[in-house]
Amino acid sequence: MNRVNNRKEFFTISLGKIEKKCQELGCQIEFTKLAEAKEYRETLNIINTEKANLNSVKNHIIDQVDEVLKKAV
Repeated sequence: MNRVNNRKEFFTISLGKIEKKCQELGCQIEFTKLAEAKEYRETLNIINTEKANLNSVKNHIIDQVDEVLKKAV
């Protein structure tokens, strides 16, 4: 999902597969192998930040549980 622009979507497919299919269909298309993909890269940064935040919260909870367990023993 595009986290920067909800009206656009991302699909998980390699450019090579798209290029191969287009060639099979006889399409005359020029492919750019290195695109700016600004929204895609921003979305990846958002997702990675969210994952890091979740891991931080998870680790904090684990630490808190460990402290409670130590006191209970």
